[in-house]
Amino acid sequence: MTLKQIARKLFLIAILMFSIGVFVVRNRTLVAQNNPFSQYKCDIPVTYAVGTVDQRFGVSQEKFVSLMQEAEQKWESALGRDVFRFESNGRVKVNLVFDDRQSTTESLKKIMTDIDTGKEKTDQLASNYESLRTQLEQKKKVFETQATEYGKSAKAYEGAVQNYQADLKKYSQEVERWNAQGGATEEAYNDLLKEKKKLDAQLKDLKKQESDLLSLHNTLQKKQTELNDLVAKVNATAGTINQIAGKTNSKVSDYNQTQEDRGEFETGLYTNDRGTESIDVFQFFDDQDLLAILIHEMGHALGMEHTENQSAIMYPKLINQSVAITADDLALFQTTCVR
Repeated sequence: MTLKQIARKLFLIAILMFSIGVFVVRNRTLVAQNNPFSQYKCDIPVTYAVGTVDQRFGVSQEKFVSLMQEAEQKWESALGRDVFRFESNGRVKVNLVFDDRQSTTESLKKIMTDIDTGKEKTDQLASNYESLRTQLEQKKKVFETQATEYGKSAKAYEGAVQNYQADLKKYSQEVERWNAQGGATEEAYNDLLKEKKKLDAQLKDLKKQESDLLSLHNTLQKKQTELNDLVAKVNATAGTINQIAGKTNSKVSDYNQTQEDRGEFETGLYTNDRGTESIDVFQFFDDQDLLAILIHEMGHALGMEHTENQSAIMYPKLINQSVAITADDLALFQTTCVR
C-alpha cells in the first residue's frame, strides 16, 4: 500500500475578526499482491500474530494487539461470521516497520502540534480581544454620555455667570447712585438688601456648579486615561495575534513543503510470498489511522482486492474515510468468496 498525503492548511487573521483554520486531506494510494488462496480463507478463519513491533512508533505490543483485534471485530461484526483468529503463532505476521517514512510523519505531527498550539493561543487571544473591545465600547459610551453632560453643565454655568455678573453690575450701579445722593430711602435700602441676598445666593450656586464641574472634569480625565489604557491593550492583543498568526503561517508552509518533498511511499503492505504471509505497516498518524490501515490490509489478507467506492475501506486511496465496513466492502467480500 503506497501513500501520497496532500495537506492544505489555511490561516487568516484580521484585526477586527479573527479566524484560523487548519485543513488536512490524507490521500493514500494502496496496492496489494494478489492472493491465490481467497477461496480457502473464506471458509477457514485467517490466523494472525504480532511480528516485529519497532518501539520508535511509541505503540506498545498490547496496544498493537488491541488495535488488530478491533480491526478483526470490525470485519466480523459486519460479515456476521468469524474470519480472523489471533494466535501467538498465527499465519499472517503483522509488523510495525520504522524507517524514514514514519520519521517524516513524526516531523509532520510535530509541525501539526505547533500549528494547533498556535491556533489555540490565537483563539484565546481573539476571545480576549473581543472582550476588551466590548469593554472599550461600553466605557466609550459612558464617557461620551458624561462628556455630553459636562458640556451642558459647563454651558449652563457660563450662562449663570453672565447673569450673575449682569445682576451684580446693576446692583453696584444702583448702590453708587444712592450713595451719590447721600443715602438711600428706607424702601430703596430694603430693596438693595433683597438684591444683595439674591446675588449671594447666585454666587453660592455658582460655586457649587463650579465644584461639580471640576469633579466631573476630573472623572472624565480618569476615564479618558482608562480608555487610553484599554485601547493600548486592544492594540497590543491584536499585535500579538498577528505575531502568532505569522509564526503559524510559517508552520503551515513548513507542513505543506514537507508533504510535497516526501512524495509517494508505502504506508503499509500485505504480501504472500509462497505461503509466507505478512502485513507490514510503515507509517500512520495516530491510532485511528493505524486501525484503518489494519482493516484495509486484513481485507487483502482475506483475498479482497480494491473497490471503486471512495467511502469504502477497500478503496485504493484512503481519504480520511470512516473505519466502518461499507456495503461495497461486503459486496466485494461476497464476490471474493463465490465458488
